[in-house]
Amino acid sequence: MKLDLKLGQKAVWRRRIEAEHVRLYRDITGHANPLHFDEKYAKATTFGRLIVHGGITADALNALVAERMPGPGSVFIKQELEYRGPACEGDELTASGEVVWLHEAKPVCHLDVQVTAKGPGDAAERLCLKGRCVVYRALPGTM
Repeated sequence: MKLDLKLGQKAVWRRRIEAEHVRLYRDITGHANPLHFDEKYAKATTFGRLIVHGGITADALNALVAERMPGPGSVFIKQELEYRGPACEGDELTASGEVVWLHEAKPVCHLDVQVTAKGPGDAAERLCLKGRCVVYRALPGTM
């Protein structure tokens, strides 16, 4: 079964990241790096402030494929992601993707993806990550 997508089709998903999201992510994963929770530590690093877990940034892509394109039932088969910069609490993350390849007979596609962040006072979005993903869409009644 083919996906109901076209080459060049694009989709976007957005969400503001709050302090509670960062705390919940720590509680779920056990990932308590001081870059995310210790202001003094983070300020003394190259980042100069607390940053959001890279997993939160990358997981914006999960929401993109499951909620926007290809849609419900979508899972990653492969991800090649390059982290380019951090996101911070209060930033709005924007995950975007474009279909660059479609399987002729199976519900599989390749997406070029990126996640950007924009804080409340920022003039422009910052690139957080970019890459390519292979996505499979598990549809009811298919194998």
